[in-house]
Amino acid sequence: MNVNWVIAIVLLVGVPWPVHATRQLRDPLLWKGETVYPEPGPTIRDAFPKNGRPRFDAQISINQKGYRATWEIKGDTLWLISLEGKMEGKKVGIRELFDGRSAPLAATWFSGTVIVPRGEEIGLMKKGELRYVWTKETHITVEKGKVTKVEEMVFDPDKTPVWGRRNRLTNRSTE
Repeated sequence: MNVNWVIAIVLLVGVPWPVHATRQLRDPLLWKGETVYPEPGPTIRDAFPKNGRPRFDAQISINQKGYRATWEIKGDTLWLISLEGKMEGKKVGIRELFDGRSAPLAATWFSGTVIVPRGEEIGLMKKGELRYVWTKETHITVEKGKVTKVEEMVFDPDKTPVWGRRNRLTNRSTE
């Protein structure tokens, strides 16, 4: 094998290249009189058994889950207000997916932390889960559709370990 080919293969395989995934479209959440866009937000994924989950037609790369939903927190309950998607080319919504039930639908299947961005984006978190982090965030803990805790978080842009820190003046990556 030619030495140039060996060098080219080693460079392509052995050098770490930056990887950028398409940022996903966030679903709106109505909460305390405002519309916010959590990341991550609630999903319908756990409303169905693992082998019976709906397979939506992913229509665009920024919406790989294949549907758009609107959520609301009213009192201490998370509600699914609307859902639109396509399966095998046909439009589907809450009625089609949830045995004829209609909106609003209490999201009793969802447990997790919903993170509402409140400040400037700092970058992609380096520790723990892979997610974007902002200078201010509201963390809403939900257990089986019930809000159990709300925490206001503040992150120092100079002390938060992130990849691709954004330079506020040029909006270009500084790392």
